[in-house]
Amino acid sequence: MTPAVSHLYTTDAYIRFQNYSNLITLVNIRKNSYVNVRQL
Repeated sequence: MTPAVSHLYTTDAYIRFQNYSNLITLVNIRKNSYVNVRQL
């Protein structure tokens, strides 16, 4: 595997990981705001 191709793969994996963690963060924010609304 050439360095360019492996770099492409690692970049793709990194972007996917970032998207995944962003999604988890959004879900947690939604969950927290839902809990806060129920406490009011």
